[in-house]
Amino acid sequence: MPVVNHAHKIGLGLSCLALAFAAAPATAQTYQSSVFATNLNNPRALAFGPDGGLYIAETGFIDPAVAPSGSFDFFSTGSITQVLGGVQSRVVTGLPVIFDPAMNDLSGPQGIGFDAGGTGYVVIGLGTNPAVRPSGSRLGHVLTFTTGGVVTTFADVSAFEAANNPVGGPVDSNPFHLRPSPAGRSSPMPARTRSTACRPPEMSRCWRALRRASSARPYP
Repeated sequence: MPVVNHAHKIGLGLSCLALAFAAAPATAQTYQSSVFATNLNNPRALAFGPDGGLYIAETGFIDPAVAPSGSFDFFSTGSITQVLGGVQSRVVTGLPVIFDPAMNDLSGPQGIGFDAGGTGYVVIGLGTNPAVRPSGSRLGHVLTFTTGGVVTTFADVSAFEAANNPVGGPVDSNPFHLRPSPAGRSSPMPARTRSTACRPPEMSRCWRALRRASSARPYP
């Protein structure tokens, strides 16, 4: 299972992905880059899967078929791309995306990882009060996925923050990062910015509570 972190509007902001490889001991002159994946829709995070493929979380784009509302707009343009054996393909599509006109930014799939058993996890951002989400929306959730495109809800992180608001102040949730723990189990990490997660002195108590909030699997 994944470790969860939170922050505001963090992304690669690239339309293609380039990886750098060292050809000799590290100096600025000895690195070369080459294009590894192209035509990505707002890539935000990378993870290698158990099959050796590279998986890319794409936050998506503003769907031109949806008329702007002047407030928050919602799309289903998020996706996950796999690059395996030199072949690039989108293995998951239709993931939720939110556009915040005040910030002129999108939140959607923005964290990805795999647990020790090979299960894929993707975190869907939000960047505002969870109350604005449409009914049934998976914004602010952690989802599991398979390379066959099957997506399952794992945990509603933003609902926990809305119910508990550990640091007080305005409720504002934007989970953004996943990192597998050594045991492959979930142990959420603290917030960094613009999040209602935990102040440093409260981390252990607050995040133990979040770990108990998901009944999907037993925790240590």
